[in-house]
Amino acid sequence: MTKKEIGLGVVSGVVLIAAVYFMYTMLFPKTVTTTKSKKPGTAQTEVSAITGNFDEETLSKIKKYKDYGEASLDNIGRVNPFGPLN
Repeated sequence: MTKKEIGLGVVSGVVLIAAVYFMYTMLFPKTVTTTKSKKPGTAQTEVSAITGNFDEETLSKIKKYKDYGEASLDNIGRVNPFGPLN
């Protein structure tokens, strides 16, 4: 064996070992155990009822939108849907 073949074998072996290591770590990940901290956390508050009241800024944003109606269904089934309309 030449020096070149030995070097290629060593490099190939290192790459093979690294690939097997990463495959093993991805197939069998470490289990993470979580512990509760002693500090009190911030509790999420629940909204019991939705009031339906909007402020003026929200109403002005809603009024800016326009309703353009529904899409026409006359071009369904065309051979070339992206072609020009006749």
